[in-house]
Amino acid sequence: MQAAHPEQLTDDDLTALLADAGVETSVLERHRLTGGLYNSVHRLHLADGRRLITKVSPDPALPALRYERHLLRTEALYYGLAGADGAPVPSVLHTVFDHPTIGADVLLTTELPGRPWSERAAELSRQARGRTRRSLAEIVARLHRVTGERFGYPADSVGPPAATWRTAFRAMIDAVLADAERFDAPLPSPVAEIRTVVRDLVGGELPGRQVPDGAPQSSPADAGGLLDAITTPVLVHFDLWAGNILLDGPDEQPVIGGVIDGERAFWGDPAADLVSLALFDDVEKDEELLTAYRDAGGRIVFDEDTRLRQALYRSYLYLIMLVETVPRGTSGESLVRLRRHVGGLLLADLTLLRRRS
Repeated sequence: MQAAHPEQLTDDDLTALLADAGVETSVLERHRLTGGLYNSVHRLHLADGRRLITKVSPDPALPALRYERHLLRTEALYYGLAGADGAPVPSVLHTVFDHPTIGADVLLTTELPGRPWSERAAELSRQARGRTRRSLAEIVARLHRVTGERFGYPADSVGPPAATWRTAFRAMIDAVLADAERFDAPLPSPVAEIRTVVRDLVGGELPGRQVPDGAPQSSPADAGGLLDAITTPVLVHFDLWAGNILLDGPDEQPVIGGVIDGERAFWGDPAADLVSLALFDDVEKDEELLTAYRDAGGRIVFDEDTRLRQALYRSYLYLIMLVETVPRGTSGESLVRLRRHVGGLLLADLTLLRRRS
């Protein structure tokens, strides 16, 4: 299933949008971009030669995960903050929240050069890939310079901003587990067991799990400050897979044209971004990337606590990927493969976390 919104902006809507953005030209043509799975995305070809991107959120009446509420508002915030620090992200030209015609959010941005890395991966030599991974690491380190005051999703989709990363992450993972129950999503372990694993590592009580009177409310891992060690809220993209990294230039000397789709960003642990940078793999294997990240000012030391946090963040991402298949109507062989692959990875991380709790 592609972007869920059944509507698209009319010609009059687009004319008004451009006028409000101060763009004094007309749209010659527009093309639907099909790479996204949630928002409706179009490329606009303007009469003055420019190309812009419009994104429209899904119909608010359609089923969605809790964290997906107001994603485009988060994306606009991400681009504004990251761009102000010099990161290669689209420039936000205009936003319309709760659009009067379609009732959804609309985002208008510049278009960045290049094609998704995922489409060019087979064309790159090992040397070109290594150079580009190092450049990506430097960009991610720059992105992680953006810090805030509170933890959690900027749009308050799963609750208000929290004073601690532990409180925010607990709310985030409980929200997706509640979504799993609401949509009756098949998972490799029962929701109650996953809640237990998280509670034992993170500490405190997650809604939906009853703890007998007198039972301890925290674990040794929590007492050691597993999540409380993260004291500075960093703006985390959390979707830095190859499809959201644009590569420009020839295959022999590609350059990163930009980082896109910052809609799933949150304020949290910068180490969480390493999960999507090494999607379905172990980022510790990519010493070249980690060295470049550290050389550019990124802070990461892989000790036992860091590896546990990585397993928690991977589990959270895998839960999202499995649960979202229900409201999006994913079916067929792609669903079978996803459940088998991602479900197996989630089960492996839950097993690791259970042994460490």
